Amino acid sequence: MEPVMLEKHRKAGAPPPPDPAPQQFADPIQQQQTATVQLDQEQETAEPVQATLQARTQLTDGIPPAEEPMAPSAELTEAQKMELAQISNKRKREKRTREMREENRQRIQARQQRVQERQPEDVRAEAYQAERRNVIAGILDICKQVDQLAIAQDKKESIIRNLQFSHTMLQSMTAQLTRTIPRDQASFETFLHMLYHFIGNINENSNLVYHKLEELDGDQAIPPDTVKSLLRAMVNTAYIDNTTRMHIQDVAWQAFYNREQVTWGTLFERAKKEQVIDVTGQKTGRMGQAMSAVITIGTGEDTKFFKEDERIQSDAEIIHDAREEIKAGLKTEKERQNVERFCHAEEGQLSQMEQVIKLLDEKVDKTKGSLNNTDLLKLLKQTGALAKVGVKYLSKETAAKLIKAVLRRRMATSIGKTLGLEEGEGLSERNIATVRMASLLGMKEQVVHSQQVKLIQDGSTRSGFVMNKARGLDYTRLNKQAPPGHDEYTGEFQRQMMNLQLLDNICGQFDRHLNNVFFDYAKQGGQVQLRGIMGIDNDMAFGTKYITSGTHIHMRSCMDEKDNYIFPVVDRDFYEHLMTIDSDILFGELTMIQDDKYKRAVYYRLNRIRTAITKALNGNPPTCRLVDKDGWGEDTLKELCKGETTEKNRSYLSRLVACRRALAGQKPL
Repeated sequence: MEPVMLEKHRKAGAPPPPDPAPQQFADPIQQQQTATVQLDQEQETAEPVQATLQARTQLTDGIPPAEEPMAPSAELTEAQKMELAQISNKRKREKRTREMREENRQRIQARQQRVQERQPEDVRAEAYQAERRNVIAGILDICKQVDQLAIAQDKKESIIRNLQFSHTMLQSMTAQLTRTIPRDQASFETFLHMLYHFIGNINENSNLVYHKLEELDGDQAIPPDTVKSLLRAMVNTAYIDNTTRMHIQDVAWQAFYNREQVTWGTLFERAKKEQVIDVTGQKTGRMGQAMSAVITIGTGEDTKFFKEDERIQSDAEIIHDAREEIKAGLKTEKERQNVERFCHAEEGQLSQMEQVIKLLDEKVDKTKGSLNNTDLLKLLKQTGALAKVGVKYLSKETAAKLIKAVLRRRMATSIGKTLGLEEGEGLSERNIATVRMASLLGMKEQVVHSQQVKLIQDGSTRSGFVMNKARGLDYTRLNKQAPPGHDEYTGEFQRQMMNLQLLDNICGQFDRHLNNVFFDYAKQGGQVQLRGIMGIDNDMAFGTKYITSGTHIHMRSCMDEKDNYIFPVVDRDFYEHLMTIDSDILFGELTMIQDDKYKRAVYYRLNRIRTAITKALNGNPPTCRLVDKDGWGEDTLKELCKGETTEKNRSYLSRLVACRRALAGQKPL
């Protein structure tokens, strides 16, 4: 199958400035105009310096100063030194402005190129619409043939009724295929869910008809050729194939993020194909503390992160996969054989690897699989773990890498089992499921976009999912690049943090520590303005467990032991979305999770939260109120964070505020 490139990755360049607002897409034309205005303002500020420069030129008999001012000589006065420094700074600002203009120009060109490459596909929209019209006519022909069969009247009416329902859905869907996807998010989401609803109904009714026709195959009164021809007609007409159904949301959201002017018919054509990224010959990187390493693809704003399919593993599988990972990075066959020897276990005995892990279990928290190699080597030395098992043929560095790989996988499996995932249950699809849930709750922008793909690299193909680059910085880098002390927590930032916590409560996300959130910020003088967030690494979710109160691993419950909603405010938009979700919608969106018990657990959690918030809103007196998008501010910040510390906090928001204030040496709010 010919690979489908999701995007062309731009060459490496300077990173773009942060978006002006967290929920708006940066307009490249507007960015360029803003850069021009800033340059004009700088030129106005620099006029006194320019006048001084002209005066100096006259004093030096018309000879202008050097292109790049040299270090001032000892004879220059302090005023002259300051003047030369101002000239140098001005030129640096002008150079940076020219660079920013060039960066903006390149971004505009890259975006226009991506859109132009997609435009020729739009001719397929009409072709796809024509194909669907033939499908509609085909269904009517099947109805006529079924009506002529000598079968029981009730069976005949049931088949025709289901065919007619699929016919109606196809008519409604086909009428929309030449429309361009809306540019505003609310309209786009509404229409996407409508199309997805059509596909679900078409497939459900077509499946019923197909199975009823199969039953007729054994009926001696019906010629077998007639039944077979009807079955073939069903396959060629009424079905929307599973590949299309799985991919339509992914390709639609990707087009929306890229701001492409494409039709729904084009997106249906794309969704028919398996999504493949071919990075053969491209430079990629590896990062992260996941069970398997994360591969980085592309640079700058086009960076994507591929993560191979993962699942809850047994101890034997953990050691096997860790061993293969380390062996792949070794240079000699002897080193690889030593790793095999270290991991090999005679029947009824523990391998040397297992003996070391057993000795470390008493000293290492199983959730701390993120120990770096240096710390792990120190720990191995302190415990004498390697010495106790007599390892002489394997270097301590290789042993540390191998043990770290095992601990990392054990950490993920431990968390997965804690949240109620059975052995063998996949994790990758849970990332996609979180994106779908965020879409249902009107907060798609707060979770990094992910989609299932196949990655081709150096002749090998791996299944997994690819994530877009999140906006902003994780908590660790935020503290380095934007130190706390003068923080402003905008209303939009508060709203998004509280909504993310509610989403995690519904999904059963147990791994939302602060480095699994990216923070969008801006510096204004000495102040750090926190403006928005994006949640990443969303795969430790959708288990069967539900915490009723307090904290479990990293997640914080939004309810107490008596199922009372514990916060004084809730976002109105989130609540309105929450109240519209029924079980049919939920199960239809979470098709990537195969076992229905995990979907039922999601609906159970959603209902408990929905009931608790509604009870708090309607209490006598009410213990909670709805807050509009523009109603979040200083008052809500104090209500949610007052008195809460790094050790005692109930929300993601208060945990972040308490940690930042503690780092700055400030008291709790």
